[in-house]
Amino acid sequence: MREILRFSSSLRYACGLLAAMLLAPVSAVAGNCNAAGGSCVLGVFPHTSLGQIEATYAPITEELGLAIDRDVQLRTSRSMGAFIRHLRRQDYDIALTGIGQYLSDAEPAGYRPIARRDDDLVFEIIALPDSGMQQVADLAGHTLGLIPASRGTTAFTLQLVRQSPGLEDRVQTRAFSSPQACIHAMISARVDACGLAAQVRAIFEDRLDRHFTVLARSGKVPNVSWVVRSGLDPKLVKDIRRYFLQRPASSLPPPVISTSIVPC
Repeated sequence: MREILRFSSSLRYACGLLAAMLLAPVSAVAGNCNAAGGSCVLGVFPHTSLGQIEATYAPITEELGLAIDRDVQLRTSRSMGAFIRHLRRQDYDIALTGIGQYLSDAEPAGYRPIARRDDDLVFEIIALPDSGMQQVADLAGHTLGLIPASRGTTAFTLQLVRQSPGLEDRVQTRAFSSPQACIHAMISARVDACGLAAQVRAIFEDRLDRHFTVLARSGKVPNVSWVVRSGLDPKLVKDIRRYFLQRPASSLPPPVISTSIVPC
C-alpha cells in the first residue's frame, strides 16, 4: 500500500509539472522569434489530453527548434476559449488550429496557413440505426448533440440542419465537450443524433463494433492546419514551412488517419 501511495503521489507530481509547463503564461516564454537564437511559441489547440499533447507535439517542438535555430516552447490551453484568446492576441508565433478556429479567429487575427493534413474533413449528422430517422428532415422534434460552438464541427453541423428549410427551429440542441461524450449520450438515449466528422464516426464504429445511420453529409473541408502569425520574417516562415512539409505523418494529431502533410 505504501508503494501504491508513493506511486500515486509521484504521478500527481508529474502531472502537475506537465500542466505547469504546457499551461504556463505565454508571456513567460515570449521572445523575439525573428532573431536567430531567439524564442518562439508553438500553440496547439486543446483537442486531447495534456499528456497526449505533450507526447505528440514535444518531439515536433524540439525538432522544429533545431531546424530553425530557435528555442521553441510548446503551449496549449485548458479550454478552447482560452486558446482562441491567445490566437486573437497573436500570442503564438506558430499554431496548430482546427478549421473552426482558423476561419473564425486565426485568419482574422492575421495568421496564415503554411501546411495542413492531406485528408480533407467531411462532417456528418448521425443517428442510431433503430432511431427510425433516415434523413436530416427527420430530426424535427428531436434533440441534436453538438460539439462546442468554438469548434468547426458545430458550425458545419448547423449548416447541414439549415439545408432543410424550417428545420432549425424544430430541433433542440445540446452541447457536449467531445464527440465521445455526444456518442455516449446518443447510445444512452439522452440525444437522438450527433454532429461530428466522418473520420471520427468511422473510428467509433470500429471501436464499438456497431454502425450508425448518416442523416446528412457535408462536402470536403480542409483539415487541421499549421499557421504562422503575421510579422514573422519571410525566410523564417519558409524554414518553418519546409520543416512541416518534410516531416513524416507523425506530425499529425491523433488519431493519425492521413499519411502526409501538404502545402496550403
